[in-house]
Order: sequence, then structure tokens, then C-alpha cells
Amino acid sequence: MRIPEHYNPRDYQIEALQALEAGAAMAVLCWARRAGKDLTSFAYAVKKMVEQPMNVALVFPTKEQGMKSFWNNTENDGFKTLDHIPKSLIARMDNNNMRLVLKNGSVFEVLGTTDPDALRGANAKIYILSEMVDLAPEVMDIIRPIVAVNGGQIIMISTPKIDGISGATFKMYFDMAKKNKKWFASRVTADK
Repeated sequence: MRIPEHYNPRDYQIEALQALEAGAAMAVLCWARRAGKDLTSFAYAVKKMVEQPMNVALVFPTKEQGMKSFWNNTENDGFKTLDHIPKSLIARMDNNNMRLVLKNGSVFEVLGTTDPDALRGANAKIYILSEMVDLAPEVMDIIRPIVAVNGGQIIMISTPKIDGISGATFKMYFDMAKKNKKWFASRVTADK
């Protein structure tokens, strides 16, 4: 069985996946639209969730955006994003709350930051922060202690815009990741 199913990463996606596999505590991906930010991060999380039981949270600015952009997403080739997890590994799926549980106990859920304090109960080992530039600024203050205790990872992803409410924060983390050997930074433009 191939995990994740139906995923063939591009060269720059392979570089990010290798950095995460090597233990990068923080990955900051500044990738153009349609470069596969969410899919690459999700593919990595799926693999880790199968390897050992853990919680993974994919965080969007709003839950509605997570529902449209991810949970109900059908990719360009007609493949549903959630189908990258083999159905035989899923114990239950709650479409209303965008939460699924694998047979080994791993939990994957999509959250929003309309109420950032709601992130406190996720206790995730991997947090994927989608469109970080538009997330509430206090998100990092909430999740960093959780990730530190869990020995987990944060994957920050966004398009190159920096005019969102956390645009300067995203740029700061990107610049820090370029200098920190334990972190990973990647920038992919539309012409790549």
C-alpha cells in the first residue's frame, strides 16, 4: 500500500518533505498559488499519522475556508484530496466537524482561527498553518508550547503576499528559518 495514495511530489516538494523527515522543527513554505502547499503538507502528515498515533491540525483563517479549500477539495485530476488517505486506514470520518480518525488512533482535523483559543484543545504533534499571512497573530503563541512539549513540528504555508494580518510575522519566520539549521525555508514562484 502506498501512503499517501496518488501523490507524486515535484522536485521542490521533495526537498520540503526530506527536510521534514529529517526533523525540521519548523518549515516555512512561501509557495505560489497552485504549487501544492496544502497537499504536500498533508501528504507528509498522512505518512507520519500512519507511522505512529498522533494528532494533526490543519489550520485555516476560517473553518469555512478549510471546508472549501481542503476538506471538500477535488484536485485538478479529479482526485479528492482526502482520498490520499487509503480508506482501509480510516476508522471514522466526521464531515460536519472536519475530523477523521485512523484505525491506529491518529486524529486529523481542520480548524479555523476565528476563535484562536479553540486551538488549545487540539494537542497536535503537527500543526499545518495554511495561509499563515491571514491567520490571527496569536496563533503561534498558542501552539508553540504545545509543539515544544509534544516534540512536534509546525509547517507554515502561505503565498508570497505579506499584506495579511500576519504577513510581517510570516516574513519574520521565513527569514529566521533561512538562518536556523533546525528549520527549513522554501520559496517557490509561479514560474517554477
